[in-house]
Amino acid sequence: MSLPSFMEAATGLFGRKCLLQFEDFNSNDAFPLLAEYREKYLTYNDDIQGTASVALAAMFGALKLRDPSCSDFRATLVKEKFFFHGAGSANIGLMKLLHEEAGVPLSSIFVTNSRGLIWRS
Repeated sequence: MSLPSFMEAATGLFGRKCLLQFEDFNSNDAFPLLAEYREKYLTYNDDIQGTASVALAAMFGALKLRDPSCSDFRATLVKEKFFFHGAGSANIGLMKLLHEEAGVPLSSIFVTNSRGLIWRS
């Protein structure tokens, strides 16, 4: 069964409010699939969205431990540097969340793979 057929069959059986979770798709497929289906169906990608939200919550906790008076997490995050090892969908999801939603500049986000620092000229 193709993915579009599955999406139609699942929502036909369980209704349009049925949450369809994407799990363990590789990065090359995960982002395009989420982009394609997020407006048509109630979708969620655990690697991109789930891991990113849990990691961001951990960052908030760490900021609060470092400075218990911290109340503006976004303003604090934009002053930090972030280092990621690996460019899988979970890390990319968190990097996108930090940059696009929290306003962390790309110049403060670093990622490595097995060969070293990934950069763009």
